[in-house]
Amino acid sequence: RHVAACERPERTQRRRLLALLKHNAKTDIGQRHSFSTIHDVDTFRQRVPINRWEDISDEMGQLISGNMTLRIADSTCFFATSSGTTGKRKLIPITPGFVEEFRSSRRVWTRTLISELPGIVRGKLLTMHSPGTEDLAPGIRCGAITAALSTLDPDHDRPFEAVPAAVYFVEDFATRYFLCLRFALCEPVSLVAAVNPSTLMLFAQTFASRWQQLQTAIATGDLGADLVIGDSWRVRLQQRATPMPEVAQAIGDSAKANGGVPRLVDVWPRLCGLCCWKAGSARWYLPQLEKHYGKVPILDYGYVATEGSFAVPLSVNGAASVLTPQAHFLEFMPDDDVASCLDGSKPTLMLHQLDAGKRYRVVITNGAGLYRYDINDVVEVVGYWRHSPEVVFVQKGGSMSSLTGEKLGESPVVQAFEVAMAKLNFDILGFVVSPLFPHHNAGITTPH
Repeated sequence: RHVAACERPERTQRRRLLALLKHNAKTDIGQRHSFSTIHDVDTFRQRVPINRWEDISDEMGQLISGNMTLRIADSTCFFATSSGTTGKRKLIPITPGFVEEFRSSRRVWTRTLISELPGIVRGKLLTMHSPGTEDLAPGIRCGAITAALSTLDPDHDRPFEAVPAAVYFVEDFATRYFLCLRFALCEPVSLVAAVNPSTLMLFAQTFASRWQQLQTAIATGDLGADLVIGDSWRVRLQQRATPMPEVAQAIGDSAKANGGVPRLVDVWPRLCGLCCWKAGSARWYLPQLEKHYGKVPILDYGYVATEGSFAVPLSVNGAASVLTPQAHFLEFMPDDDVASCLDGSKPTLMLHQLDAGKRYRVVITNGAGLYRYDINDVVEVVGYWRHSPEVVFVQKGGSMSSLTGEKLGESPVVQAFEVAMAKLNFDILGFVVSPLFPHHNAGITTPH
């Protein structure tokens, strides 16, 4: 299905759009813009303006109170929370149609994972879940989109995961990471995965800084010392902790061989790869990951967000992902001429009209009640697979400093630090960039 969609992306996208409009024609927004009489992309562009979250936040908020027919034909009892990258968190209704759109793209990613990293079947997965949800209204809950797509039950472990499900319900942040490693180090982990590579670094940093506590707990069969955890969770998890002196010995041997700091790859000989974002600012973490996990392939998670799954990688090479025409309906605004698309003087571009080497802002229409929604992402087209563009995420739109007209973006800052660290042969975990104005310079000596 993915190959067929990418062979004829224009037809696939048009069908996707018309199916969404037909399904939601009787909603308030559908009647307001006469969705039932829209039969082509041009008419859709003319009738529905491009919008941002601030334009629709009030109406989206009313969905929570049960007035679903404002924007969606389906009912829902769960809203996914965005990370709030560009402001307050957003609440995206998770409808059956949206779930199918999302999964149609992720199925392609899963196929890539299995074909590119076949060794995963010889071990287990280490990841981090966010199962926590909260009440928004009677019968309505919200949480991470992963909680909406796959319910996690503390009483039922997942057979291919290295960590008991109950661990993810421990509230204390540091304790949760410690316990993940406490159990995962005793399993034949073959894959470590998280959308953000900072999560993989937190696993590694927890191991590097607390390896002696972990070693003791594993050797003795204890849960661990200095844990911030409720009695009920402690009792439940303690029953799962068994002594494994051979693992404790492997940790100690790795520490001796690596200057007093063990490496995860030494404890997990079956580790065949990692999964995380590799583009944008995420690429900063990639060289650091190799020091802890070894030189293993890294598969990008693809261009995915709470609002949808838009593109998937087809190999572990690079960070490019192929836009999936069969999932959501997508439009694009040239990054150097966004204003013309916003005021309607120039039309947005469809998926098949993009040029390699150029950057675009992404506009989405999906089954979650978002119509011509400017998601504020900038992607760069790096090539084509069949007839569908391959893109790399660059940065959020508007992530630009222009104090004196210099137009300094996030991507070149990351690149500058990569070059500087390579030349200096010096490692740092992260960085913050801030302007230093002349009146703040008093008493500061510039290093030479």
